[in-house]
Amino acid sequence: MSRLWLKAYPIGSTEGWTIEPAPHKREWMDATYKKVAYHCLPLVVANQVGWIVRCPANFTATWSGKMDNNAVKVVYAPDSAHLAHTAVSHFGSGVLTFHLPWLFRTSPGIGLLIRGPTNDIKDNAVPLDGLIETDWSPYSFTMNWKLVRRNVPVYFKKGDPVCMLQPFPLELLEQFDCSFEPYAAAPGNIQQGHKDFVDKRLAGNAVAAQGEYVPHRDYYTGRFPDGSPAHYPPGTPAPPPITGCPVHHHNVPPSTEPTSSPGEPGAAPAPAHRTKFQLKPFEDKTRPPV
Repeated sequence: MSRLWLKAYPIGSTEGWTIEPAPHKREWMDATYKKVAYHCLPLVVANQVGWIVRCPANFTATWSGKMDNNAVKVVYAPDSAHLAHTAVSHFGSGVLTFHLPWLFRTSPGIGLLIRGPTNDIKDNAVPLDGLIETDWSPYSFTMNWKLVRRNVPVYFKKGDPVCMLQPFPLELLEQFDCSFEPYAAAPGNIQQGHKDFVDKRLAGNAVAAQGEYVPHRDYYTGRFPDGSPAHYPPGTPAPPPITGCPVHHHNVPPSTEPTSSPGEPGAAPAPAHRTKFQLKPFEDKTRPPV
C-alpha cells in the first residue's frame, strides 16, 4: 500500500514561515493547576493531529468595527516591517487574512482542512476553517481569522501558530450511515463497560481534591473498565495496518459478544490505540543537494 503525500510548493517568499508537526503542548494547558489539562488524553492527542504553520512576523491587528476592507489596521514591529504582507485586511467585516506562501497538493481523494491550531486560544480572534480540494486544485488559498471586539488590538508574534493543516478524505463523511438506536440495543459488554466507567468516575470524583481531575487509566492503556484488553466484536475485519504511528496492539482472546455477521470466523481484532502521532516533518526539496 503506497503512502499518501502532502506537498507544499513555494509561490512567494517563505522568509520566516515554518511548517512543523503540531506539538502536544499548549501554553494554557501548562498554566492549569498542576498541568491537570494534560490528564485528558483525547485533548492531548487532538493537539497533534496535523501540521502547524507558524507566523513569520511580529504585528498587531485592530478592527475598527466597520465592514469595509480597510477596517482592520495592521501595524508591524520594526523588525518585521519587510514582512508587511504577511497578514492584511482583505475581505472586510473584521477578517484578518494570512497569505500563505505555498500552493498545497495532496494525494487523490484527499483534501486539506485548514483551521486554527487545535485547542489553542487567541484573545479577540477566532480562526476560520476551510476545506480545500487540494487533490486537483491549482489555486492557492488564504488562512483567515475573525476579530471579535472593535478597537481591541490582537497581537501576533513570530512563531505563533496561525494555521493547522489536516488532510481529510473527501468522501469520508458520505460513507457513513447514521442512526439513533435504543440504548438497550447496544452490545451487552458496551453497556456494562459504560456502567463500570460511570461508577469509577463518580467514585474518583467524590474523593478528588478541589481542582483535581482523576484520569481514567483504562482508556490510556487501551483496556475495558474490567481490565480486559480492548477489542472489536469477533468477526470484524482487521483494520488496515497503520505505518508511522505508535500504537498499542493487544493479544485478545475471542469474545462471547454476539457479532453483527453471525457465522463469520476469526477472533476479535485489537484496535490501534494512539497516544501520540509521529508526523513526518516537511522535507525541503527546493534546495539543490549538497
